[in-house]
Amino acid sequence: MSENFPPNPDGTDGVPGSGGQPQGPGAQPPYGQPYGQQPGAQPPYGQPYGQQPGAQPPYGQPFGQQPPYGQQSPFGQQPYGQFPNASGGNLGVPAHGPFSFGEGFTVAWRAFGARAGMWLGLMAICAVVSLATSTFLGGPVDWNANVNGESFNAANLFPSPSWAATALLRDLAAQLVVAILTIKLTQHAVRQVRGEQVTFSSFFTTVNGNATVISALVIAAATILVDRAPFIAPLAGLALSALTIFVGAFAAEPGARGISPVQDSIRLFIQHPGAALATFAGAFLLILGGFITCCVGLLAAVPLASLYSGYGFQRILGRPIG
Repeated sequence: MSENFPPNPDGTDGVPGSGGQPQGPGAQPPYGQPYGQQPGAQPPYGQPYGQQPGAQPPYGQPFGQQPPYGQQSPFGQQPYGQFPNASGGNLGVPAHGPFSFGEGFTVAWRAFGARAGMWLGLMAICAVVSLATSTFLGGPVDWNANVNGESFNAANLFPSPSWAATALLRDLAAQLVVAILTIKLTQHAVRQVRGEQVTFSSFFTTVNGNATVISALVIAAATILVDRAPFIAPLAGLALSALTIFVGAFAAEPGARGISPVQDSIRLFIQHPGAALATFAGAFLLILGGFITCCVGLLAAVPLASLYSGYGFQRILGRPIG
């Protein structure tokens, strides 16, 4: 005898599974309904409303994986816990590109600003050393001294050849100290421009000491000869400075030895005269601006000029900035 079931609300026979909602335990859910979930049930805690359990995550998001800590956020926002490289790694210019006269000033200024305290401290030490060198070793020898309004010939006062040799050595020593400091400043600057971490103490670390001292000795000797060249001393001095502007940068290169930085600097200038001359011009303008400000500005102008030459060095060789 068949059992009678009341009709379903939709008009179908009241037989379980023939339509409508499942009745009784163990009944299969309708097609598309997740097993074990009752119709109209709320989604699990944290599940967006209307999204089926087990649905795929948004495109590009690994299934069940959260964004890694420190991952770059949208719209160029800096990741949490990470900061721009204060030593010059975030100089705001493309890593690669052609040399630009104006861009060099931007790089030099931002790099200096990132380590202004370090550069000013180093310049204070360099100024003290230069002053002490001039005091104890003296400057260029005045062969026609004037004392109390009377002219004396230094060669007659000190006729011994050993005196002339001693005076020349003192002059060479003074120029050598200045050349070493200049090379060290350029080494430090080019390391910062190319993105290395530079500190106050790292300035005093030895980087290719052999190449640094020998190159400085060559520059010091050439400076003494140029200073005594009649009539052409100013132009010859500028030419010497231009040809040796990259000596400090090459002295920071791995494997630099002997006079190779001087040779490489001259070769680079000859091979790329336009960009090299523009680099020298930019550095020269910065130094000139330091002199115009009653020499006080040299405390900032000298590091800026070194950083500018470091920028030119990297761009000419096609190496990255920062």
